[in-house]
Amino acid sequence: MKNIHIHIESAGYNKMKNVLSDINLTIPGAAMTALLGPNGAGKTTMLHSIGGLIPEHFKGKIDFGNDIDKVQIAMVEQSTSSLPMSVYEYVMTGRIAHRGLFDVLDSKKDLHVAEQAMREVDILHLANRKMGHLSSGERQLCSIARAMTQEPDIMLLDEPISNLDIKNQEQIMHLLKDIIVRHTTTIVIVIHDINIASRYADNIVILNDGRVLTDGPTEESLSEDILSRAYGVQLQRIDLPLTKPHIFIPK
Repeated sequence: MKNIHIHIESAGYNKMKNVLSDINLTIPGAAMTALLGPNGAGKTTMLHSIGGLIPEHFKGKIDFGNDIDKVQIAMVEQSTSSLPMSVYEYVMTGRIAHRGLFDVLDSKKDLHVAEQAMREVDILHLANRKMGHLSSGERQLCSIARAMTQEPDIMLLDEPISNLDIKNQEQIMHLLKDIIVRHTTTIVIVIHDINIASRYADNIVILNDGRVLTDGPTEESLSEDILSRAYGVQLQRIDLPLTKPHIFIPK
């Protein structure tokens, strides 16, 4: 997957207020880019802009380096489904992107892709369980499997590890890194935990008040000064022995 070149003059959800303004940046292909910043900084709007979900109030251009009709984008929203359907049925709905809304999803390829996605995410044993009977972590894994059935070039995830325990957070972040390696997928993820972003993301974009404060490789983009400015609280960097990432804590 080629790089994503983003030029946004303005973006928002109504004509009265822009959430994003004057943004120019590049998202590297086949890598994980984390969108960081305080609440209301514009992270989700950035994700929706890349995914083409706010066309009426978007002014700019998202250049995928390919014919847009040939680029498959999958979105994993913040809230996970608890619809009264089985895991298998829910994951299969992701295949609508390759068929039609009212087409029957029962071709051999649909079945194979759905089963493969559930196996890769390690939820095949949940196939017959109802979505509403799953834990938050299990539902999030189902949402990722559903996105994978779309065979995406780009996967956009809005806070996929919020409200999950440490084990589930680690499981999902490891899974996303594996997806990049196996499928050369470009992943853009909204995340609040700076230290998890430091450990897993290849690239960082820090937003504040609808504008980019900094973007680039993780090691270069995470600094005490930039993070303190973004979050409005003094942070200090702690370097840990024998590990690559550093952690940031309030002073």
